[in-house]
Amino acid sequence: MKLNKLINPFAYFSEKKLLLTGLIFFLLAGAVSYLSGVANTGVFKINWVKISLPENYGVLATDIICPAVLLFVTGKFINNKTRFIDVLSTTLVARIPCYFCIVLSGMSFMKNLNSLIKANQEMALANTKAMLMFSLLGFVILLFLVWSVIWFVNGFKTSVHASKWQHYVLFAIALIFSDIFSRLINYHLFK
Repeated sequence: MKLNKLINPFAYFSEKKLLLTGLIFFLLAGAVSYLSGVANTGVFKINWVKISLPENYGVLATDIICPAVLLFVTGKFINNKTRFIDVLSTTLVARIPCYFCIVLSGMSFMKNLNSLIKANQEMALANTKAMLMFSLLGFVILLFLVWSVIWFVNGFKTSVHASKWQHYVLFAIALIFSDIFSRLINYHLFK
């Protein structure tokens, strides 16, 4: 039962609890992102870049609004009774695993190794222990991203009442375009 709550919280918690949880994590993620120097510049993209606290919240808001709007429009196409608040809750909650990626990427070890790899790839590759740790943390980050996608799918299914395979194809297209739009908006607003 507890594993099911981790896989599909939308089936177990009220929309108000989900919305509140998503908002709390949003506020925490902005502060952690600012302090760690890691910005979530796309729905599924993380950069080591130092931007101001308001810009961090702007970037995170863009990463919430783009998928919420595109998934809402897609949901309205599938089911006319789709409510924006449900899709917004889905987006806020589904982004929580991505916030853990910010924390992992913000670790000084990851930043230093990333800089080392960019500066001298041969020397970085020779450091087997560091590369093993970098790969392990990269794998953990990948698991968090997969978890986020699972929450997006389950939240979309719940909020839109998606049931056919065509609904999930439309969902995938909307999510991919929301990531692209989010990156473009963030690039132009927060250069």
